[in-house]
Amino acid sequence: MVYIKYSWIFAVALIVLMPFNGIQAQLLDWEDPQIIERNKEPGRAVFFSYPDVSKAIRGHLTDAYRVNLDGQWFFNLAANPDERPVDFFRPEFDVSGWDLIDVPGNWEVQGYDVPIYVNIPYEFADTRTPITELTNGPDLNRVPKTYNPVGSFRRTFEVPADWHSREVFIHFGSVKSAFYLWVNGEMVGYSQGSKLPSEFNISLILRWGSPIPWLWKSIAGVMPAIWSVRIFGD
Repeated sequence: MVYIKYSWIFAVALIVLMPFNGIQAQLLDWEDPQIIERNKEPGRAVFFSYPDVSKAIRGHLTDAYRVNLDGQWFFNLAANPDERPVDFFRPEFDVSGWDLIDVPGNWEVQGYDVPIYVNIPYEFADTRTPITELTNGPDLNRVPKTYNPVGSFRRTFEVPADWHSREVFIHFGSVKSAFYLWVNGEMVGYSQGSKLPSEFNISLILRWGSPIPWLWKSIAGVMPAIWSVRIFGD
């Protein structure tokens, strides 16, 4: 489940643009085994915040400080990172011609790319049926370049105005294999670890929505950025 939630825990998110400050780099984030996240909140047990104790005890998600982002997102699929729509996260970028895709979900079962099921070996470096340039099996020093699908997802969301004085975090239940997140054209962070939740503090990036005066309105862009990527966690 992709959702927005409120938490009393304070953590200021650094708003930076790629490349991130301090990276001298020759390796991209998804090529560097030492980089597994940027600006992501520490891992924790999953819980929700509620307006009062009685609602928390009752535990209905409709009572929580929560906006559910599940549903249809604008979607673009590229064969590799070099072919992705580089500026899609900018608010002025027109995605009206993109397809809509269900989130959470696997794009391979929604009519995009090719479903691959394997137990072993790695699907991107199978010597029996090679589909990338890694024809001799995995290479710890290389990430596939020619065929390494990248999905770009975008949607708008609105947050109640009474959250204005609170911190707001965005939560992704699971994204395979890695992704960058932008909100309102600002880089928020990066995460990899396809079976783990990812949370980011977006409090400082939300914008007051006009002409709807009682809502915060923002544009979110998510670009998963390595092999076999999809937003599929609940």
